[in-house]
Amino acid sequence: MGQQAIFGMDVIVYEKNPKKHKGEGDVNVYHYVVTTTGRIDLPYCLHGPFTKETLMGHWPQCLDLTPYES
Repeated sequence: MGQQAIFGMDVIVYEKNPKKHKGEGDVNVYHYVVTTTGRIDLPYCLHGPFTKETLMGHWPQCLDLTPYES
């Protein structure tokens, strides 16, 4: 039995010390996925952080939340 995704989420965080020389801004976005494990003692598993699966990019230029409107 494989893992089944329950949900995914993007976490938007303020970067206190951005790496300006690499193009990083004041905002970072990380993507996480929660899956089931099939175990009773540990039913869920959190995977991440991922940086390429976010809706607005890992280092967005502005805090445009339009991609998250449903």
